[in-house]
Amino acid sequence: MGTGDPAERLSIRRGEPRDRAWIVRSSHATFAGFGDYGDIIDRWLSARGVASVVAEEQARPLGFSILYPHRRLGLLRPSFVELVAIVVEPGRRDRGLGRSLLDRSELVARAWGAREVRLHTARENDGAQRFFLRAGYRPREAEPSFYPRGQAAIEMARRFG
Repeated sequence: MGTGDPAERLSIRRGEPRDRAWIVRSSHATFAGFGDYGDIIDRWLSARGVASVVAEEQARPLGFSILYPHRRLGLLRPSFVELVAIVVEPGRRDRGLGRSLLDRSELVARAWGAREVRLHTARENDGAQRFFLRAGYRPREAEPSFYPRGQAAIEMARRFG
């Protein structure tokens, strides 16, 4: 019998085609200040090899991540995996859901044989930078005009042993 702990009702699974419309809507709402991320994420989800991870509670999606494997020509194992996006519904933040999504995303990257995960986060997004630093990601370089509307980003990466 459950304890009533919300974590017991949470499930994290690989994304499915039925999740696409929700992921696109959530991306559009979350990243609107950076560009038309509804369209951008829709295109990412169509790219070959891309995977999503979805967190849900009682069949209601609460967050997702999107992963893209970067492969060198002729190699099956990706040279690195890009964490394209990670989103948690605003009312569900600061409860460990983002970390659960990140952990599962890293498991997918490792299962693909990647030795590194890379991501970009907005230069002014101190909360995201702290989140990724706590998870073992390190800043690599700044990109002065990374986002469609021209905002700067910081690339961060985590290598696996």
